[in-house]
This record gives sequence, structure tokens and C-alpha cells, in this order.
Amino acid sequence: MTSEEFLQAASVYSDFKDSIRGLLKDFMARCDLVKFACYGPDEKEMKAAFYSARQLVDDTREPDAEQERQR
Repeated sequence: MTSEEFLQAASVYSDFKDSIRGLLKDFMARCDLVKFACYGPDEKEMKAAFYSARQLVDDTREPDAEQERQR
């Protein structure tokens, strides 16, 4: 599945807020440049991609038991 196909398929899930979709689209676009265009990002761009991926994971992670108790 291409990135575009994946994003299209993911768009049907109501759990994906617009902010999540934006993070995912940005992250995948950065990866596609490296993967298909042989682009070599600099350190700043690599860190931005890492933090974007981390934000995506944090924003979509299911709450653990402690977080549930605090609600």
C-alpha cells in the first residue's frame, strides 16, 4: 500500500482526529522522501521526524491503568 493509499484507508477511522492525520501525513511524507527520492535529511530534519513519530505514538496510545484512574 502506498502512503497515499494508507492515508485514504485510515481516513475512515473516526478515532483519527485531524491533528493525528496531519502528524501521520507529515511523517509519511518525510519518510517517502528518504525512501523514494534518496533524500538525505540533515540532523534537524531527522530529529523533527523522530519527534513527529513520537508525538503520533503518544497521541494514539491507549491510556494505561494509572491514567484511567485519574480520569
